[in-house]
Amino acid sequence: MSNTLSIHERIREVARRDILLIFFAVLVFGAPTLIYPFGRDQGQYAWIATSTLNGNLSYRDVFEIKPPFTQLVHQAALLFFGHNMASIRILDLLWQFATAILIYKIAIQIEQPWLAGIVAAVLYLLFYYHMDFWNSAQTDGFLTLPITAGILFFLQAQQRNHFGLYAASGVAISLGFLFKYLIGILIVFLSLLVLLRLKKNGLFPVLWMGLGFATPLAIGALVMLLRGNLADFLWIQSIYIPSYSSIPHKDLSYASGIMLGFLGTLITPVPGWVSLCGVYGLFSRLSRSRWMQMAVLATWWASAVIHFVIQNKFYSYHALPIYAPLALMTSNLFVDVKKTHGLIRFALGAIGAYLVLALFFSYDFPQKYVRLYEVASGNTTLQAAYSAELFNNGKDFSSRADMQVAEYLTANTKKPERVYIWGFEPGIYFLSQRQNATRFIYNITLYGPNANPELRHVFLEEIREQKPIYIVIVRNDRMPFVTATPEDSWAAFNSFAEFRSFVLGNYRLETTIQDFVIYRLEP
Repeated sequence: MSNTLSIHERIREVARRDILLIFFAVLVFGAPTLIYPFGRDQGQYAWIATSTLNGNLSYRDVFEIKPPFTQLVHQAALLFFGHNMASIRILDLLWQFATAILIYKIAIQIEQPWLAGIVAAVLYLLFYYHMDFWNSAQTDGFLTLPITAGILFFLQAQQRNHFGLYAASGVAISLGFLFKYLIGILIVFLSLLVLLRLKKNGLFPVLWMGLGFATPLAIGALVMLLRGNLADFLWIQSIYIPSYSSIPHKDLSYASGIMLGFLGTLITPVPGWVSLCGVYGLFSRLSRSRWMQMAVLATWWASAVIHFVIQNKFYSYHALPIYAPLALMTSNLFVDVKKTHGLIRFALGAIGAYLVLALFFSYDFPQKYVRLYEVASGNTTLQAAYSAELFNNGKDFSSRADMQVAEYLTANTKKPERVYIWGFEPGIYFLSQRQNATRFIYNITLYGPNANPELRHVFLEEIREQKPIYIVIVRNDRMPFVTATPEDSWAAFNSFAEFRSFVLGNYRLETTIQDFVIYRLEP
């Protein structure tokens, strides 16, 4: 009895030590993100969260195309860590720590030694924290946590044949689905694996997974129905999203774009070359007793690749869900190195780890740690750090300009007064704490070949009714992947005759701040 207790105590001691090691890795790799400002997307989500916390309804009062869970994460950040740009970065740090812990637990669950679990967790953190301010704290990074939990529950359910764990797996994957829909294909693949392994006996586990998956969806639909924004949500998801998703990449057809995306996952160092190493690591340890575990990792990775490719945009953050399974696949290369082909696996693992490390150290290193030290030591302010040249690349976004416009609006308006930004800069609403004058907090739905005439009509009605104190027109912000047109917001403003006539007939040009042309309502 005492020997059994000492073994369990030793296991707990090792687990505590490993968790501390992972937490240390999170701090070392992730701490510089605490002084990252918003990009466009983070500003958008933060303002939607603020608006909904103030009583507005997303989809009805604030137009949004994403599923609901990203805004819930931002609401939690604002509630727990305050109304500032650092709040989502703090939550993201904790979020990625939790994800790394689950990755470590999965490595243990598939009977890898503790060292492989640590390697997998650290590789994942290196994958994630090589991303810049624009590509971190993104929806695709947040969905990795519930998906990873779903995989862990599924592996435990397979081991114990426990229906409750199958249901928990379905619930967790459904939560990931409520961040972005495409990752939901994972539950189809896992169900097929269950049926392949258990044949007819797999019907009940699949049913429990399906019930678990359906539960958050049903609860979410009921909540929106009772609150009154379900119809708006369904309209946006069924009418606007297909149109948005069909916007071609570099004038390619949708099918050609998908093929380009798939090739992109293979020919780039990360995730491409590392994926090739990881796939070898996966299949080099394949055996009759381990095939199910390896198949789960393979289908997880494949689901994440499909999630990346089918979106047909190829933004770096769309690849974030690939990194958790890839970290586990790559960690396989460091297991059983003394056995047959062990040295080959170890060499490939070293190559994969080198590629990840090289990427991490190539971006803004060591400047990001210097900036963090300057802020932490009090030698510079957080606002000054947000104005660093790295976040003001002179292309189509400037954190410094957003803050300057927000300061100008704050200084020249009272809090109840409304403003409107014609562009994709919702972060200005957040920073100025001035309410948007229409439900359209960005204009990408209102111009270009995919602009919806009904939405343009609603926009004109609302802007005429509200008559905001300021209307700000953005220049040099062309986003053809999003709007399907080479026009920037300034060109779109000048070609939108009704809106242009309203502005020029009721407002006067007051000032220009960088690429922001600011009009004030005539008295």
